[in-house]
Amino acid sequence: MQSAGMKTTQPRRSIGDYALPFAAVVLVVAGAVRFLLARKFGLSDAVWILVDVPLAALLLLVADYVHFHTRINMLVLLMVFLLLAISSSAFSIGLGIVLMGVWIFNSTH
Repeated sequence: MQSAGMKTTQPRRSIGDYALPFAAVVLVVAGAVRFLLARKFGLSDAVWILVDVPLAALLLLVADYVHFHTRINMLVLLMVFLLLAISSSAFSIGLGIVLMGVWIFNSTH
């Protein structure tokens, strides 16, 4: 039980706690800007974003398995994610949405 004069201190958060939401927002914004610069966003682009969300989630699961069970360097998988995000703005948005979901799930549980 707290008295009226006592202050509660919140735990300090490290910079790593903000890396995931920052990366997610950057990916979504970068993909959206690329669609704006192309001045083209149709139904097929929306469908590709919907297809790329589960694909990005599956690739994150594979990356997690590879990292924790086979101890392969994550730099190779990071390069694959970067290549896919650069080559496809729909995948960039899909990966950002998945990362936001992971962050929301981890911050509430």
